[in-house]
Amino acid sequence: KQLAGQYGFSVFSYTIDGQGDDAFPEALPAPPDVMQTFFPNIPVATPTTFLVNVNTLAAYPILQGATDAQGFMARVDTVFQMMH
Repeated sequence: KQLAGQYGFSVFSYTIDGQGDDAFPEALPAPPDVMQTFFPNIPVATPTTFLVNVNTLAAYPILQGATDAQGFMARVDTVFQMMH
């Protein structure tokens, strides 16, 4: 959440087990269409972070598993480069 606030990311958190976590206790249960959209060809793992284009709703997997801020931002940069 801190990183999202620092860089201006909007975060929408889903849960697949009906529970949030310390960072996102308000996570919503993921409906089947969300699971199909975000996990069509990758294993379901938590946490998994996606970048979503709000104009096209295209979803880009950022990473699976926990990481620090530097690792997260490095991966976001890589995904941005792949998008262009």
